[in-house]
Amino acid sequence: MAQTPGSARVGVVLASLAVVAHLLIPMRYYGDPGRDERFAWRMFSPQRYRDGICRVELSAKTADAVRAPLPAKRFFRGVWLVILGKGHPELYEAALDYVCQQGDAMAEVALMRRCWNPDGSPHLYDVAERHCASGMVDLRLGNEP
Repeated sequence: MAQTPGSARVGVVLASLAVVAHLLIPMRYYGDPGRDERFAWRMFSPQRYRDGICRVELSAKTADAVRAPLPAKRFFRGVWLVILGKGHPELYEAALDYVCQQGDAMAEVALMRRCWNPDGSPHLYDVAERHCASGMVDLRLGNEP
């Protein structure tokens, strides 16, 4: 069956659109130079060293306004502490919500992520605080020491 010139043009246009779509869709991932490593070879990525060495600390304030440290390993497994230490602020609120739900008469919980440069000098820190009763969250990100 012979093709008409019009149907050949339609095929060329559709093929061209498919090629353009395959080129443009991945480009949207390169617009945010932040923490996106979907196309990076992570073992050589400088992203993992950008913030230096980080540690997550938890503390709680009771109804009588006494603030005390909480053992983070009591609430989270090691892998979650590593993930929180990488600085994903969207996870801070969920982590604090989880800690509030564990009871212990906590009025407020705080998560602090402290980072150090490889030479040991302080680099930056994030603070996330949650009032357990109201659910209000206060995020202070990228603070200098």
